[in-house]
Amino acid sequence: MMEDSPKPEKRRRPFLVLWLFVTILLGIVSVMYMLLYHFSGFKQRVDSTTEEYEQIQQKLALLQEQLDSVRLGIERDSVVLDSLKRAIRKLSTTDSINGSTGRITDATFYDIWLNQDGTEGWAVGEAGTVLRFENNRWTEIRNESMYMDAFALWVKPDGSRGWAVGATYRSDGRNDRGKSECAIMQFEKGLWREWQQASEWGAAALSDLWIKADGSEGWAIGLAGLVLRMEKGKWSKWVQSEGLPRALYLQVLWVRADGSEGWAIGEDGEIIRLEKGTWSSWPQVEDVYEYAPSAMWMKANGSEGWAVGNNGIILRFAKGTWNRWPGSKGLEYTLIQDLWMKADGSEGWAVGHQGAILRFENKRWRVWRQKEITSEYNLNALWMKADGSEGWAVGEAGIILRFEKGVWRRYSLKD
Repeated sequence: MMEDSPKPEKRRRPFLVLWLFVTILLGIVSVMYMLLYHFSGFKQRVDSTTEEYEQIQQKLALLQEQLDSVRLGIERDSVVLDSLKRAIRKLSTTDSINGSTGRITDATFYDIWLNQDGTEGWAVGEAGTVLRFENNRWTEIRNESMYMDAFALWVKPDGSRGWAVGATYRSDGRNDRGKSECAIMQFEKGLWREWQQASEWGAAALSDLWIKADGSEGWAIGLAGLVLRMEKGKWSKWVQSEGLPRALYLQVLWVRADGSEGWAIGEDGEIIRLEKGTWSSWPQVEDVYEYAPSAMWMKANGSEGWAVGNNGIILRFAKGTWNRWPGSKGLEYTLIQDLWMKADGSEGWAVGHQGAILRFENKRWRVWRQKEITSEYNLNALWMKADGSEGWAVGEAGIILRFEKGVWRRYSLKD
């Protein structure tokens, strides 16, 4: 009897296993239920968040439409304000002798060219405005067919042919100026005409150009790293410009007389170098940001040079390297727009915003003080005779200055 006693315990084991299995199964079901419950709540929260996100997107789209409307209104107002400013300038700058403005036009001019002896010349500027200099007088050449802002000018030494580059503005129905496009003007047979093919390069405005003295070849530079090549009177996009950074805003250009080498400098001091027919990146000048260079001069052999621009920043090129010139301290708030140097680099002039004039002599730049020409108008371009004895400066609101006998003075219709 004692030997048979363990048998009842063996019979209870299957019930124990079954009880454990049911307990575990119930636990798994409970966990799954809890997970499903929480997942359902999470899905509801996701759905709710998605709906809120879509509502926010709709509100943002509506806000964007409102901002676009405000922007368009501002653009329209800016056109009106520009017109009012010009009218005010005409009224506020009357000549005390004859009651006239003493100016040919109130348009802004960006570049100027005169022949070697200074007897004939051109000035180009906003909205297709062109001035002609001959018989010792400037006169406006009207061109109603163009609305181009010309930023840079080249004319053949004999005055027979020329080019100007910049941006043109096509009306988009919302404001007068509309969208900017790349633009080129050609001077031939005594007339300036818009070069029609330029619009194919889109909104990349051109800022500077270089043409060989005989007019056979040239370069032009501009926004978005745009580089154009001119050969035999036809412009085309330089095929290798695709390798240049799209954010590169090229502003000033110099090329050696034979076209063998050159430099171009961009908005933040970025530099590209022309050698053997190819443009390539060059080390950027240190500690130069928001520079916006506006003019560059180099010796004929390319061994030395200067570049000027925003915030009074002056760059010096010597011994194969560009560096910030330390002598520009004190000019921090001066935007220098153009410069001229004697062929040997010993003397020079620079002009800029708010009538600023700088003089270079004795190896240093200094502000030129002359009360007679104090002006709130910006000076954008400069031309000087090779020996520096005579010169002209043009700029905002039709302002023209003449340099003779060591003195700058305003030019007026009475001259």
